[in-house]
Amino acid sequence: MGHSYYVNLMKVPPELRDGVKRVGHIVALDFQNRRLPEIVFSPGADGVRITGGARKIQVGYGERNDAFRALGLIHARAGKETAALHIAETRKILKTFVMVDVSRNAVFNADTMEEWLVFMALAGLNGFMFYTEDTFKIPGEPLFGYLRGAYSKKELQGFDTIADSLGIEMIPCIQTLAHLQRILCYHAYSKIKDTESVMLCGEAETYRFIEKMLKAAVAPYKSRRIHIGMDEAWDIGRGVFLGRNGYVPPFDIITKHLEKVLKLCRKMGVKPMMWSDMFFRALSQRHQYYDTSIQVTPEIKKAIPADVDQVYWDYHHLKAEDYDGMIDKHVEMGGIPIVAPGVQTWGRFWPAYECAEKTLAPCYTSALKKGVKEMILTLWGDDGTECDFTACRPLLQYAADMSFTGDTDLAYTRENVKGTLGVSYDDWKAGERIDRLPFQDNYTSLSKMLLWEDPMYGLVQPQLDGRKVNGHFKDVAADLKARLKNKRNERLRLPYRLAIVLSRKADLPSQLRVAYRTGDKAALNRYLKTVIPQVIKDIKALNDTHRDVWLRNNKPFGWEILERRYGGLLGVFENLKLRLGAYVTGRVDRLEEFEEKRVKLWDAPASKIPQCGALRLQGTGYLYH
Repeated sequence: MGHSYYVNLMKVPPELRDGVKRVGHIVALDFQNRRLPEIVFSPGADGVRITGGARKIQVGYGERNDAFRALGLIHARAGKETAALHIAETRKILKTFVMVDVSRNAVFNADTMEEWLVFMALAGLNGFMFYTEDTFKIPGEPLFGYLRGAYSKKELQGFDTIADSLGIEMIPCIQTLAHLQRILCYHAYSKIKDTESVMLCGEAETYRFIEKMLKAAVAPYKSRRIHIGMDEAWDIGRGVFLGRNGYVPPFDIITKHLEKVLKLCRKMGVKPMMWSDMFFRALSQRHQYYDTSIQVTPEIKKAIPADVDQVYWDYHHLKAEDYDGMIDKHVEMGGIPIVAPGVQTWGRFWPAYECAEKTLAPCYTSALKKGVKEMILTLWGDDGTECDFTACRPLLQYAADMSFTGDTDLAYTRENVKGTLGVSYDDWKAGERIDRLPFQDNYTSLSKMLLWEDPMYGLVQPQLDGRKVNGHFKDVAADLKARLKNKRNERLRLPYRLAIVLSRKADLPSQLRVAYRTGDKAALNRYLKTVIPQVIKDIKALNDTHRDVWLRNNKPFGWEILERRYGGLLGVFENLKLRLGAYVTGRVDRLEEFEEKRVKLWDAPASKIPQCGALRLQGTGYLYH
């Protein structure tokens, strides 16, 4: 049999027709050739029901999104006889949102967004939200999202139309308390500023602005739901608010502020959800989120509004019992929460697959046991969104499969991802080897740290405890190069290029320092004449590849931040050439950069190097005002 299927569009239920046409080129649907096996859709099923026959495949579906997941499942098994296709699934998690961070430089372009929605539909993911701090336009607020690639109402309406045709609910996700440092740095917003990132609670001007935010945020969408944020307001009430009001307990500030925001939501007829961490931190003696020892008194429970859904985010725990305790504590506070795990995209160049697998599985196990009905799969872009978000789609497939089956076995996903993406799960997972060095126990993005490290300072080198790592990256580069022979693995070019750079650069700071400290000018001259020029060439190639990936995925806004990182890295290499050249030719008799004793930045062994941002590793100078 062939790998295509005939669909008679006139027989397709009207609610599916636009979506079926939209996904047709991905799952090889033919709308003309009646000689092919036919797919017929029937509503009213309890979830996904695929029944194969000799020349016809019946697809029963409950909600519209189920029908598109069925197409993804069928396409993954295109080499099998149609009569062998019999699959029955019913959603265990009723709503599975994907949340994409577009507030840390990277803002999806239109082509990427449609590609994402098609993939999500075929995977069975039925909710989507952009995390927008200031990257959506507000009428009359020209500095809100200024030169940040902010989405217009028209753009978002277009995305919402596509999403709806695929059975995906698209909702806004904004911030109405903290994480607003980008706009609060402007004088125009000084009247609503408490601290660098937190709005001034209790002020009428603040709520007039929030009302404008809410109206602009919900306007493009058919859905009447909204995520209002409110997480990580670390210093709430400790800036301008403190000077005006004196000390007020954070819990009291948050609950009063929340009630004012909810009043605006009720006025607009929208149902809100919010991150739950500030309630926990405010009640915790240790000011920690995952503190299940907090006491929820009747007074506290009464103070938390019942008409806002609590979103419990957790990206780190590896045991189902840890999630159990937090879900139970949310129930004690008022109800079953929405649970938000992460797919480990932040602070790195490639998703941490193993970490995602080891956190998603227990999170789902607990959520299903505790009766959770909605989840949000988060894709954060902390530290500039260096990661290619597309690389995490196989992990999203894994989450989707767990939402339907409740089974944490990856074998099913390995098969299904061939239908939604046409790729090998294990090939794409191989990209994470840039951060999986043999001696590591944790999931630090060491490749990123070694990339941005200044070659003369070598700030990361003491943390390696004398280990040499160039060889590891050479092996990774060879492995990824072999996998790149498959054109469907083109996305691996970014980690491949990074591995190439680090196969020469990772140990370079230590190599240079040893040669200097032993007085081996001949070795330093070899590095100067051969290794360093090649590393510079490799960095430029990585820079070009990374830029290509960015512009393929995103609007151009925000790339300048990463371009400056590459420019800075190339700049310090030019400085390195000048300094080494001066020393090996005798123009200077010592290099002070190599004289000072090196010490660890963190009291930790090589196996547990903590995560660190790009700026911290580019030097020790005073970075801020």
